[in-house]
Amino acid sequence: MGDATVTQSGVWGRIPQLFWLFYLSDKSITNELNSSVLRFNRD
Repeated sequence: MGDATVTQSGVWGRIPQLFWLFYLSDKSITNELNSSVLRFNRD
């Protein structure tokens, strides 16, 4: 029982980090797409 509780709390503690990583990578990917689209439209 103790091990399961520790594992669960570890997983729950990591979920916000994963959301934050996805959020940051999503923003950078969106910025790259926007800049490449702008560059493409300018040519």
